[in-house]
Amino acid sequence: MRLIIILNYKMNENIITALKEHSRSLDKIDRDGIIRATKLIQKALKAGNTIFWCGNGGSASQANHLSAELIGGMYKEKKAPFKSVCLNVDTAFITAWSNDDSFDNIFTRQLEVISSKWRYFNCIINQWKFKKYN
Repeated sequence: MRLIIILNYKMNENIITALKEHSRSLDKIDRDGIIRATKLIQKALKAGNTIFWCGNGGSASQANHLSAELIGGMYKEKKAPFKSVCLNVDTAFITAWSNDDSFDNIFTRQLEVISSKWRYFNCIINQWKFKKYN
């Protein structure tokens, strides 16, 4: 019985610690930046432009999901799709190019071929180890 009480106390302590850490993370979110990005994406979609997405690791899955939502899954009543391309889904190109050249330019290389004007490029990151793509 004593062991169960100790385990419950430790579990509750871990949960409280995790909630506090998540709360601090939420406080760091750049809400104004999110609003600006949202408005920029809306403007691009209204103008008929293509939104390009990419990510690395779990963020690649998020980029793919967001792209898919724009193409067709985000409404119960199906609306006209938006132009949206997720660059990290081409595993053949990504593995070949990164092996032969570099990981540093796998997304810009694809954009050179796909679009002559790629003003709306969203790279989803969840850590600050990234290079700026120009």
